[in-house]
Amino acid sequence: MGECMTDTTTYSPPVSRNLRLLGAAFLLQAIGSAVSGLLLAPVDLLANAAPDDMAATMADIAANEWQLRASILGEMVTAGGIIALGVMLYTVLRRHGQNVAAVALGLYLVEAALLAFREVLVFELWWTSDQAATEGGADTLVTRGAALYESQAFAYSLHTLVFAAGATIFYVLFARARILPRPLMVLGLIAAPLALVSQVLVVVGVDVPLLLFLPNLPFELGAGLWLALYGRSATREVGQ
Repeated sequence: MGECMTDTTTYSPPVSRNLRLLGAAFLLQAIGSAVSGLLLAPVDLLANAAPDDMAATMADIAANEWQLRASILGEMVTAGGIIALGVMLYTVLRRHGQNVAAVALGLYLVEAALLAFREVLVFELWWTSDQAATEGGADTLVTRGAALYESQAFAYSLHTLVFAAGATIFYVLFARARILPRPLMVLGLIAAPLALVSQVLVVVGVDVPLLLFLPNLPFELGAGLWLALYGRSATREVGQ
């Protein structure tokens, strides 16, 4: 994956173990997020805004109960992975800026909480949609469903914004620690700030292509694989 950023030295066993655990946390987060967000999401649920025909959207949601439940479970696993990843990033990188690493860890914890809260809203949206399907799409249920739809979308936007801010801080510390190969680290330093700027634009109402959020996935997968396979012989001792 390219040359590392400093001369090679060997980590002490505890630090080497932490790097491999960090690699596992990266992989858990990347795979869990991809599966739950891209493969299990029900029809139209993860759109940026509710379509004009909210009753039809709720009917789709009610008809995809098990897919929705699987998506909620996957996202809750992802929330746990976010916490594990944040803790391991803080453990490995705090020597290179303990105060800012603590801020980044706090952002990851807030991100996980926002994602979990969003899944509560999604479950409530499914329940309301199921009730609407049973009762023939009562106007009050459709109105409630529209509010829940908008609320879960906004919670997801905040979750993404907080993630991008925390990841930007952690990736800068990663670059300072010089743990990862240079090409991979450059990808991370592009991906996180790009996601942060893009999500700020989304929050203020600007349409942003999904493509701008995707570079972080190959970074997480690449960092996870590299740390899991080569964390035993890294480039500079980062401490605990």
